Amino acid sequence: MDLLTKAADIDRAINAIQIQAKHLPPRSWVLPDLFTALPTGVTITQMKQDASTQQITIGLARRLISEAVVAYKKALTALPWVKDVNLPLENFTVPNNEFTLTVVP
Repeated sequence: MDLLTKAADIDRAINAIQIQAKHLPPRSWVLPDLFTALPTGVTITQMKQDASTQQITIGLARRLISEAVVAYKKALTALPWVKDVNLPLENFTVPNNEFTLTVVP
């Protein structure tokens, strides 16, 4: 195999990787961390991401044990890529509690 053929094979491989990468959801690499940090008693009901701000909003089931939600916040805050976790305490009495992760780019 000559050098030109090898270069063409490498180029095709790079193009294939770039095509596949375009089909991955943004920030999909954070999902394992979000679920691994999830303590017993906390149920995620929804998850959405704002690509422009890189914030991931996680909706939580109502009637959760507040200690478990606080433990989840602490676990998420400890992740190296998490800049901030916004968890307003007044939202504990509201259905579908939500808090926001601000992902460090």
